[in-house]
Amino acid sequence: MCILGVAALIYYFSEFVGSALGIARDIIAYSIRDRCNFTDKLKDNYPQRARIEARFSRVVNYMLDTENPDDLTIFAHSQGTVVATRNLRKDRAKKTGLMSKINDISGEKCLITMGSPVTHIYLQYFYASFGITRPDILPNFEWYNIYREDDFVGTTIDFLHDPNLPTQNSDNPETDVDNRPVGFGGHSGYFTDYLVWEELFGDNLFRLFSTQKSP
Repeated sequence: MCILGVAALIYYFSEFVGSALGIARDIIAYSIRDRCNFTDKLKDNYPQRARIEARFSRVVNYMLDTENPDDLTIFAHSQGTVVATRNLRKDRAKKTGLMSKINDISGEKCLITMGSPVTHIYLQYFYASFGITRPDILPNFEWYNIYREDDFVGTTIDFLHDPNLPTQNSDNPETDVDNRPVGFGGHSGYFTDYLVWEELFGDNLFRLFSTQKSP
């Protein structure tokens, strides 16, 4: 009966089970050390994490070099929001060369996260490795977080370790994350959700696509 129950759970809730297993896989891959050794020498030895984060830095560096954009918008979903926020930290961005290139962009700079586990998984359970505050991120970035009310991976981004830090609708973009709900729908399908695109196209939100630039 137990086996039948598990089979029925997987069959009827396949999307949920698949997403949960995917998140577990991402966390394990992102957090595992090279060896099960907790000496100081191996403290930061996370080869999978290093490869993932290096890929992000290479892609963004390449696009900045080749496109020389006036504005920059970085979209990230789920585990990708953890990768993006870690790479946009001032200390890491300085090491990878992103800091000077991004600071040279004269136009708008936006970070858009969706279905993010930054607060409800990583800051809650892995703060020692993933602790972050809004001012840690490169300056002059507008940070918008789109979430669904029933997203089991993450909803709002709140900096749990500092209750005095503003997290929504403040007048200071250096310490603000603008959390935007888009109803219900679970964790997947953000990029094809018309409610998400209504937010992106809306004149009262990002203004990313509300006007077209002249060639």
